[in-house]
Amino acid sequence: METLTRRLSRKFRGNLRAASVIMLIVLGCSAMMAGYFFMSDPTGATMGLTTESLRFSPFPDYTVPGILLFIFDGILALLCAIFLIRRLAQGPRLLLFQGLVLAVWIIVQIIMLRELNWLHVICLTAATFFIYSGNRLHFH
Repeated sequence: METLTRRLSRKFRGNLRAASVIMLIVLGCSAMMAGYFFMSDPTGATMGLTTESLRFSPFPDYTVPGILLFIFDGILALLCAIFLIRRLAQGPRLLLFQGLVLAVWIIVQIIMLRELNWLHVICLTAATFFIYSGNRLHFH
């Protein structure tokens, strides 16, 4: 017979998995959309930005950041969501990795842009959640 603690723990992990999947889909879709806009308009005007924002970065325009955003925060996040939905063994590790990738992306962005805004805080919070959830789902 299953103990109450085990049932609650299993339910908690299921909730972590579901919340992670939802957040990954939102992240993946929005990152792919933003990445696409940066690749199609390297000036950033479509997104309401100028290349002046990149003055402290090594990039002359938004092409390379758009490609990186599309791949590492877009495709990778959706791939991770698929792994979690299918309950593949590597899903939790991929979730932890996605959290680390997102955290590094945002920290580098803050350093290069020399500014911190509300979206950075939200993304760092999501990255922390992904790292925690990946760890919890993998090791417990």
